[in-house]
Amino acid sequence: MPSSFKSFFIISILLTIVSLSGCYYDTEETLYPTQNKTCDTTSVTYAGTIKPIMEQYCVGCHTGAAASAGVELSTYEGTKASGLDGSLYGSVAYDQKWSKMPKGGNQIESCAQAQIKIWVDAGCPNN
Repeated sequence: MPSSFKSFFIISILLTIVSLSGCYYDTEETLYPTQNKTCDTTSVTYAGTIKPIMEQYCVGCHTGAAASAGVELSTYEGTKASGLDGSLYGSVAYDQKWSKMPKGGNQIESCAQAQIKIWVDAGCPNN
């Protein structure tokens, strides 16, 4: 066998192995488990808890005059409106009634979902 054919054959096998190992989609918690991390649901506030969640997961698409689907999540007023109509928690919890969010991304971690639910159940206070 010529040396160039051997090189081609080896490279082909390596590329096949790499392509078969591929990526898969999973939740962050499954990929990066944190046994020692606890979910603080005792002092959920808009400023300290909800706003950072919105900034991390939502405002990339839901901000300003061109907010996706007209849903504004970069302000308290917009986030409150989505909280009160059920779409905020319903979307992140993958409720069948609502579009799954973040769109095209992984579901947000269960701790953030729980914190959003607590805030919504409390009436979406501006605290």
